[in-house]
Amino acid sequence: MRRILFCVLLAVVALCASAQQSQRPEYRPDWMYQIPNPTNSTYLYVVEHGEGNTERDALNQAIARVFQSTANRIGQFVSTNEIHTAVQSGTNYDVIGQKMKVPVHKVCDFAIQDEKNNRWTVYVLCQVAKTGNITTEFDYTHANSTCAAHTIYDKQVADMTREQKATYGKIVGMSFVPGMAQIYKGSVGKGVGFIASEVALIGGVVATECMRLNYAKKISMTNNASLKSRYAQNANICQITRNICIGGVAAVYVWNVIDGIVAKGKPHVSIDGKTLSFMPYATTEDAGLAVNFTF
Repeated sequence: MRRILFCVLLAVVALCASAQQSQRPEYRPDWMYQIPNPTNSTYLYVVEHGEGNTERDALNQAIARVFQSTANRIGQFVSTNEIHTAVQSGTNYDVIGQKMKVPVHKVCDFAIQDEKNNRWTVYVLCQVAKTGNITTEFDYTHANSTCAAHTIYDKQVADMTREQKATYGKIVGMSFVPGMAQIYKGSVGKGVGFIASEVALIGGVVATECMRLNYAKKISMTNNASLKSRYAQNANICQITRNICIGGVAAVYVWNVIDGIVAKGKPHVSIDGKTLSFMPYATTEDAGLAVNFTF
């Protein structure tokens, strides 16, 4: 029994850690949340995104949108063919339209693939000349530091970690009272079921122990061998039933604690395709909790 409980506790710790990791916010650089400020007046930062069946297609579309938004800002007409030519020229671009020169420097990009349809979305951060036909002073040092900054993501992780610790602490505390954690999570029926099960099993322990004591008392009050044998047999049945109920009380309690900590409204835990289920059992010789962990 102790060995089973130890294995169950290890499984709970591992699953809680996996659940916390799987719920971490997705990484995003700071420039995707807020466009950076330039360090001089000759250029601007521009963020655009593109979509495509491949990462390269999505990147090209994002760069094309940088050209288009820049052309719209300076009032310069640019054709689709001119944009296509500029996109295919490389990562540092110089000419937009036939006469207007607008340097564009791609600082960095961030690609996201949708697992459902395998399409790509690519976000790009570019330094773009503020106006046409000017000499730009792109700040490459600032661009590198801006590209790598992720303070907003770090704050999200820190806030989420604090919130999870507070929530888990509260749930773990409530889990030691049968049914309370389940009711707190909204699984009222399950919580009431745990409470009713514990009450019924404890009632079974008390009732069968009283009956056993009563039969034991009757044995000492008679000299009839046949009655003594019958009373002894009944007392033995009551003792076995009492032991089964005691095992059931312990098993349901442990099940309640584990379910209260890791379950999400269901009587089992499922994380990344792995399923952990618990089933109390009792025999005439033993009682405990069966653990089934499916990979």
